[in-house]
Amino acid sequence: MTISYRWRAGGLLLFHPSQLDNLKRLIVFCIISLALTACGATLRPVLPEHEQTNSFNIGEVQQKDIGETMVMKMDASFNPGFIAVSGFQIPGDSFITYPLIMPGDKCKVLGLDLNGNYVCSLNDRRPTTMYGPVKYPYCIVIDQNGVPLGDTSCRDIFLREWGGGDPKDLFIKERIFGENSFKQELIYNGRSKGMLRLQYRQYRSDLDRPVFSEDLVYNLSESREIVFMGMLIEVLDATDSTIKFVVKTPLN
Repeated sequence: MTISYRWRAGGLLLFHPSQLDNLKRLIVFCIISLALTACGATLRPVLPEHEQTNSFNIGEVQQKDIGETMVMKMDASFNPGFIAVSGFQIPGDSFITYPLIMPGDKCKVLGLDLNGNYVCSLNDRRPTTMYGPVKYPYCIVIDQNGVPLGDTSCRDIFLREWGGGDPKDLFIKERIFGENSFKQELIYNGRSKGMLRLQYRQYRSDLDRPVFSEDLVYNLSESREIVFMGMLIEVLDATDSTIKFVVKTPLN
């Protein structure tokens, strides 16, 4: 009986001739599988950034007009992203229905492909088949100029080009804020008969729309200092259109 010998790291392998055909089939299968896997480029992740900022310096004289923000404090994390400024139906076929992009839809960048194009998630929306939404996470590929190139799985990049002319004015670049982002601001709303009118706004996650607001009224004939949420502001001058003030203690 003939015995075939094969070396491996750490020892000697023995194969019976009847096993060699199965081994060859296994090797061919592995090579094909690796080749197919390599066709999908791996996403290069983009990590969220963090920003803490406020609009004031303690003891510094500031002047604002009516409707402007007197005081702002922000603690936010964000990803680069895009916001749709027009509508677009992503092309599909008779078997799969792709999402309809509407003005205001946000596309958060998750990473970059090998060509440096953005790969972003469209609010976790996915294509739909007759059996329901597809299982894989769905992303759009957008070039550095903000032009959509097509779509793909978010994990392994297999670009499906849309064709028929890419919509060039569909998106504008914008930061997409994370769930733990937080912002506070105090707005000047003018003075009337000695009464100073302000508005407090509080934002969470989506920093475009306040989750809470409160109108505040202070009687300047009683005091030129106003206190709100631990913040002390000295009003130096106020008219129906402008206010000059100094922040003495920060907003909590």
